Amino acid sequence: MSQTNSHSQPDPQRRYALISVSDKTGIDSLAESFVRHHITILASDGTYAYLRNLPLFSEPEYASSVMRISDYTQMDEMLSSRLKTIHPKIHGGILADRSNPSHIDDIHKHHMKLIDYVVVNFYPFQQQISQIESQSHSLSHEQLMLSVQEFIDIGGPCMLRAAAKNWPYVSACSQISHYQIIRDHLESHTELSLNTKRFLACCAFQLTSELDTLIWHTLSDTAPEDDLIHYLKMNHQPSVSLPYGENAHQKAQWVGRRPKAFLGDIHQHQGKLLSYNNYLDAHMLTKIILEFCPHHVSVVIKHGNPCGFAYAPTAQESLLQDALCGDTLSAYGGVIGTTMQVHAAHAEVLVSRFYEVIMAPSFTAKSLDIFKQKPNLRVIEAPWIANHPHSSSLLSQEIRSVAGGFLIQDSDSPESLCKDTSLTENCVLHSSDLLDFQSFCHDARISFQLVKYLKSNAICIVNQGQMLAGGSGFTSRIEAAEFALSKAQKQHLDKLPQATLASDGFFPFRDVIDLAAAYKIGCVIAPSGSIRDSDSIQAASDHNIHLVLAPKRHFLH
Repeated sequence: MSQTNSHSQPDPQRRYALISVSDKTGIDSLAESFVRHHITILASDGTYAYLRNLPLFSEPEYASSVMRISDYTQMDEMLSSRLKTIHPKIHGGILADRSNPSHIDDIHKHHMKLIDYVVVNFYPFQQQISQIESQSHSLSHEQLMLSVQEFIDIGGPCMLRAAAKNWPYVSACSQISHYQIIRDHLESHTELSLNTKRFLACCAFQLTSELDTLIWHTLSDTAPEDDLIHYLKMNHQPSVSLPYGENAHQKAQWVGRRPKAFLGDIHQHQGKLLSYNNYLDAHMLTKIILEFCPHHVSVVIKHGNPCGFAYAPTAQESLLQDALCGDTLSAYGGVIGTTMQVHAAHAEVLVSRFYEVIMAPSFTAKSLDIFKQKPNLRVIEAPWIANHPHSSSLLSQEIRSVAGGFLIQDSDSPESLCKDTSLTENCVLHSSDLLDFQSFCHDARISFQLVKYLKSNAICIVNQGQMLAGGSGFTSRIEAAEFALSKAQKQHLDKLPQATLASDGFFPFRDVIDLAAAYKIGCVIAPSGSIRDSDSIQAASDHNIHLVLAPKRHFLH
């Protein structure tokens, strides 16, 4: 039970709850719980009339347990009920800090009651709009706006926000589903915990924010595309206009989130303003860094796909060069990121070719001097990279706009395989030589973590932590494999026998295994789930290839 100040209850025998609800669902049982636990109810006129008709309040013991707000404030509802709860006796009783003696003195001086519970829901604004629109097709926009004006709730949000502001002392109940939380605590004769009160406060602020946004959206005359930008600005950081979108004829903006994090928490040393495409590539870079932290990686992103990658458990000076050498052709014009500090030697390599962006946790002074040779190169310092953030709620969901709405899904979180000492704890290994497989186990784990960041259908080939080649965005898996294997053969022929091929989806036929064998690939990892998994298992056995079947697929579209 939470501690209270000695001033906390002017009347220790009586506590107060305020109820003003448009939707009366469930209010019967909550009101009964209040009065049976000696809590007097202050109710708005409509709610008061409803409660007085309940059988409980006809009993002499409880007849005085519900009071009309206007009787308490000595002020009748006025202005056609526009003004009924905005009164010092209401808001003073809600906002008073129970630990502040001067607040309690004011409560006594002005004959106020401390209100411990505020139960409010709002006029059904959205339903009223829909009803008016369905019945009045001939109304002009201005006439429609005047018709919905009376359904803009003022008193309810004011009381709810006041209760939420004073959450250490007042329970702000804004949802019918929360009634049971209060009832359970009343029945157990305990106070709501501070965490529970803060949760209720957050829900209240969310509800008032959603209502304000709905009203703004209804009254607004802005174009639909402007609505989205304004909504994002209201709920996030101010936006920054970008030079253009994916193409020069498309407008684009960057809108950050609160609190500042990841791509909203960077320092640009030089170069052009980050473009729309730069942000997309840097986002993919960020996700890959999170996937492999706290280990060190260097990554090259091109058109949203990793085309260069190198991994090491500890920082190695060659890591950046290894990533650039994976696919030198595709790396041209790419976005490059590393978890290590960039030194002069790295900078000398990077200025020798054209790249769009280099992002790192820090740069030496000498490296920054060298980068000045390429004034358009965007040099981005992101200190959070060095903090190795294992996870973040800011990346827990993904939102994409589609015609008429949005698609929201949980992010494909960092693969649990990377935390296991043995790959086979999560996967099924098909191999005739377990000892030999140990030399492939590490790359099998890395390649399967990396392939999830290539657009489906995707194939990724890795050797000793270095990405040799990838095939992404193909409409057939065998074509993705053909592309990746052919590219790897041209640049890394000698590394293929010790390389691992990873697929983001299962193999519908054995053809990818047969093709991998033709290029002398030593290990293959792919999700299970095909009705022809047995064919792929047989193909791996025929060619003496280690085959790992993983429990999850990783499509990316």
